[in-house]
Amino acid sequence: MIVHLAANHGALGGGEVMLIRTAQILRDLGQDPHVVCPAAPADLADRAREAGFPVTTLGGAGTVSYLWALRCWATRHRNDLTWCHGLRPSLALAGQDRRFVHLHQIPRGSHRILTRVARWRASRTLVPSETAALAVPGAQALGNWTDEISTGTGEDRSPASITSRPEELTVGYLGRISEGKGVPELLTAFEDFRRAGCRSGSDGGDPGSPDHDGGDHDGAGHVSSGPRLLVGGAARFVPPEKARDLDRRLRDVPGVEPLGWIAPADLFERVDVLVCPSVAPESFGLVVAEAMVARVPVVATSVGALPEVLGTDHPLLVEPGDTAGLVRALDTFEAMSTRQRAELTDAQYDRWSERWSPSAGRRRVAALLGLPSDPDPESGPATVAGGRS
Repeated sequence: MIVHLAANHGALGGGEVMLIRTAQILRDLGQDPHVVCPAAPADLADRAREAGFPVTTLGGAGTVSYLWALRCWATRHRNDLTWCHGLRPSLALAGQDRRFVHLHQIPRGSHRILTRVARWRASRTLVPSETAALAVPGAQALGNWTDEISTGTGEDRSPASITSRPEELTVGYLGRISEGKGVPELLTAFEDFRRAGCRSGSDGGDPGSPDHDGGDHDGAGHVSSGPRLLVGGAARFVPPEKARDLDRRLRDVPGVEPLGWIAPADLFERVDVLVCPSVAPESFGLVVAEAMVARVPVVATSVGALPEVLGTDHPLLVEPGDTAGLVRALDTFEAMSTRQRAELTDAQYDRWSERWSPSAGRRRVAALLGLPSDPDPESGPATVAGGRS
């Protein structure tokens, strides 16, 4: 069966990553996935071609050109299933059947109205978590999944290798640099945590004292001793003025090292704990799931689907916007014994394996399409279950 996977845009965001992963599972299930995406930017098209998928690029400059071209393209492929990854292709193909609407974000504001239009005559509306399904009545949860991640550190990634002194702790963040992701709260909490760690771990006196040496300084004038915060990501889809303010704050806080976009494995091998401080509800939390498989301990806010991903009994959950709570969570992690850290990362990995691994995703996609999770290569093409959402 041919399945056309229509992209939201050509850049590689979380939704586009899941589009590629969906194509991989469809191929594993014996189906014939084709990727349809904008001609520019070409990030997604290039990645899909590298993975060996047929790619159709549409449109010229701008969103309207792509969506109009997608609508025209769809008239020639009405007999195939089109899996729309995101609101834009879903809206462009509104009214057409044999179509999945897959929303990777919880609709808010005017997007709620647009979502109702986009869902007209769709066979299914899919969202990445049970939490998101509660916000989109009639939608079906199709939980995200992540690939295995090797940090390249072998045994060094074990909890025994994680530093126990607060002045040596390396904290990580990975994601969009924005207010909704809780970056301002993280920076405030890290300043407080670092100040307390330097005060308790240094013989040089009070860090605020004029006589305090404060350790070595890096080229930017920041103190290089003490806890560090490695920040991976960029201010995509953030208004320029707010992006500048956040960038200035990142560079003003001692111990913070902005890395720009970085592969998860490259960040994970350099940090002791990952913090996901979101204040806006998350529809899933791909970075959290990636940290779980990489056996990196996670501190996260209890907003949106993050507790669903980590488990509501996760010991390092914090209320969104609670900077003091983030500091307490980092203190709690720093005080954990080697055994407690091993139990934490083992529990995270086991939950990932059961719920967010490629095998779990494969089972969910197979069930969605009415396919066996281990297809017989001699079997004929499957028919997608009908129905409207």
